[in-house]
Amino acid sequence: MIVHLLLLFFCIFMIEIFRGLKFYTKMRSLNLIYKKIINLISSKKISDHWKEVALVKYSNQAILLSLESFFIILIPISILMIIYILNKDAVLYFFSVTGLIESLVFIFLYFSLRKKVSNE
Repeated sequence: MIVHLLLLFFCIFMIEIFRGLKFYTKMRSLNLIYKKIINLISSKKISDHWKEVALVKYSNQAILLSLESFFIILIPISILMIIYILNKDAVLYFFSVTGLIESLVFIFLYFSLRKKVSNE
């Protein structure tokens, strides 16, 4: 029973962390930057000088977003490591087929409940 509660709280906490830190938005922005870099490099209309200038700008943006995303991903990994130290069976359950299905159900129910509460 404790394992199920841990999984429930872990799922809710991760959803709120990812939403609060706008992880999805960062991933979309990073994808757009990569598309801009590809379009920039393949463009014949832009001179090499301006390609270099723009490439440095886009690269800096990509590095910053990548680092932010990396640190956001470190949060659940760190929490899983702490849970593993406290209760190894819980983390093994989290990654079992049953645990993964249960976490999907928790996530679906949480999103449904959150949507219903925010609409009222």
